[in-house]
Formats: sequence, structure tokens, C-alpha cells
Amino acid sequence: MDKDQKLPETVQANAMFVNEIGSFKRKLAPFKFKWWRKVPREAKNDITEALTTNFEFDWTDPELRIFVEKKMAKAFGSWRSKLHRHFKNYAHDLEYARAHPPGEKLFGERSIDEWEWLCDELFIDETYVKRSQVNAANRNQKEYNHCGGSRPYQKHMEAAHKVMNYL
Repeated sequence: MDKDQKLPETVQANAMFVNEIGSFKRKLAPFKFKWWRKVPREAKNDITEALTTNFEFDWTDPELRIFVEKKMAKAFGSWRSKLHRHFKNYAHDLEYARAHPPGEKLFGERSIDEWEWLCDELFIDETYVKRSQVNAANRNQKEYNHCGGSRPYQKHMEAAHKVMNYL
């Protein structure tokens, strides 16, 4: 970990770490919770435990825990957003939407029951729909889109400085 920025040392390590968080989250995160903060600690611990198979880190470091928690929450929200986008393509007919879950790349090896729960309980929930509409309106007000992928802006700047110094 880079002690100044509280991120993995290198750009490649940061990207790999964030990708693994997303991957394990898609495999292990329980669906039947409307928000990440409602997911039980045991389920979150299963995901962080899975991360230790590919990365060595000191899980007792509170700053690292905060970093991982934030990344998991962001990945969970982003994943739900992609699933909701798929649902909206078929939202005109709820039964049809329920019968057509996303492909394996997005949905993984999840059961149809989990997709039906999302359709019946989450995607038509009034609170969720209102929040989605507010978030969409906020995104439309952005002056520009960050297109640097999962790498933080600070890491982009460091990479640019290294290239400039190399030339």
C-alpha cells in the first residue's frame, strides 16, 4: 500500500485489486439486500477473505479496511446499476423482464430466483426508482465524464509525470 495515498503501490496492482473486488462481489455478494450498508458483516467478510487468496495485505490496518469497504460499496452500486439498466430494457412487461435475466458476463452464475427478486422487490420499489431518477438527473448535469477507468486521478497524474520525466 502507498502510505501517502492509501492505495495499492502501483497502477497495475490498484487496477487488479479493484477488479478482483468486483469479481468476488459478483460471485459472493448476496442479492436480497436493497443497499450495501444492509449487507451483513459476515457476507462482506467472505468477500474480503476471498481477496486474501490473491493479495497479501494487513487487514488490521483501518485505512485499508476503509479503502476496501468503499470500493466494495461502489462496485455493488455500479453492478446494481448495470442490472437495472438491463431491466429497464424490458420494464414495459414485468413478466417478460423476469423471464430474461442478463447474460452470464453481467449476471454470473446466479439463479433465476435472484433475478426475479431484483425485478419484484428492488427495481420496482418506489424509493429505489426515485433514487435512480435523481442519480440519472445528477449524471446529466456533469460537465465532463471521467474516462480513466478504475484508476484514480492521482495515479493518472503520477503516470503522466513518469512519462514526461522519461522523455
